[in-house]
Amino acid sequence: MSSSNIPLEGRTRLPGKIQDCIQDCGLIVSHIKTASHSNELLSMAIKNFTLLDSTIEQSSKNLRKLDALLNTTDVPPYMPADSK
Repeated sequence: MSSSNIPLEGRTRLPGKIQDCIQDCGLIVSHIKTASHSNELLSMAIKNFTLLDSTIEQSSKNLRKLDALLNTTDVPPYMPADSK
């Protein structure tokens, strides 16, 4: 059984949730930029925002590894206990 046959909610919703999160972060940075009266606060916010890039990249690598692992194993689909 390939991982594409596994009906995991995350397979279909995760990319959209990641995109929404990135867009929300962009809106936060825009708001801080327009509302900030302190260059120090603005530079700290930008620094913290740019640190997210490595976290996002590492999460992406981990998801690719998980997908590869699921493709190589034969696991039954996940069925929550309350749906039986």
